Amino acid sequence: MSIQNDLPSLNEGDKSAFLQLIVEGFFPISYYSHYSFKQFAMLTPHPEAKATAQFISDTEAGLHPLLGDVPYKGIPHYKQISLMLASLNQDPLYDLPHPEKYAFFTAANAIDKTEIQALAYCNLIEHTAVWVIHYYQEFLSKWQSKYKVPSNTIFRVYLDEHNLTEGDDAEDQHINMLNKMNDPYSKLIGNEDYLQAIDHLNKSASTHFDDIMAKIDALTQKSFAA
Repeated sequence: MSIQNDLPSLNEGDKSAFLQLIVEGFFPISYYSHYSFKQFAMLTPHPEAKATAQFISDTEAGLHPLLGDVPYKGIPHYKQISLMLASLNQDPLYDLPHPEKYAFFTAANAIDKTEIQALAYCNLIEHTAVWVIHYYQEFLSKWQSKYKVPSNTIFRVYLDEHNLTEGDDAEDQHINMLNKMNDPYSKLIGNEDYLQAIDHLNKSASTHFDDIMAKIDALTQKSFAA
């Protein structure tokens, strides 16, 4: 399956399994955004960099919704993703392992814990985020169109808030907030340790997505044959 392709025609009984696999593709990686910023906040001695990283980590934990005290405050973003995709089929929240139980988490952590490694992870995650948000939007649109799902039944909080915070044309968007984290490390960004960390996280994520895609392919082939 590719974002450029149409969604597969799924049997009614396979829709939940398909959506759960889509969730699992992003579930541990979304959690890792919260985790990486938290790690950097603990490691950096620079006050403004620390405060910025902690704020973004807390935001990923659901503690700073744009509308203040709302019912979904305190629901971590990785769980909001699950709620959003489950709502496409009116499924209950999927029963998934904790994100740290996934092989991706172990693989991504198999690297020295240094400030520059953690900063590299934060930069890669945030510079990828805007494209991931576009993917979610397109996926939701295609699913709604194919399976005739009304908009009022979809839990869109995660997507709607991230459409406002993941970009590069406003100071309070996360990608620009990174400048406050990057400034003390301007002479280190791009060094060997930094680039090795970027490569390591990319490979860890690619292995995870390859595993999920293999499961999706097997499911869709089964559904098509039925």
